[in-house]
Amino acid sequence: DEVDLKEMNKYLKLAFENIDNESMFAKCDMDFHLAVAKASKNKILYQLFEIIKTLYTVWLVDFVANHGKEKSDHFHNKVYQAIVDRDAEKASDYMKNHLYDVLHKVEMDVRHERSDAPTL
Repeated sequence: DEVDLKEMNKYLKLAFENIDNESMFAKCDMDFHLAVAKASKNKILYQLFEIIKTLYTVWLVDFVANHGKEKSDHFHNKVYQAIVDRDAEKASDYMKNHLYDVLHKVEMDVRHERSDAPTL
């Protein structure tokens, strides 16, 4: 509904305005995901995001410092526009692509940490 769209848009704008501030960007990123979960009317998804909010936001500050914020901002805008257009399939596809992109970067980080591990 319109209230949900306004909330999502608010966090998109705040994230863009804070693109040079990792901690504020991370908070706005999480708030955007919470707003999307809330708009989905999926109570379990929303509760899951509420549970991981603090941990995720702390982790995200370091993540965006290492990987940048522009691609995430791009995906968030695509998801939002698809929701505005009432195109659930596109919104789902963009969110999946966003999550796959993040997962790929996490996997790269894990591999890098393993390759830096001391050898015997």
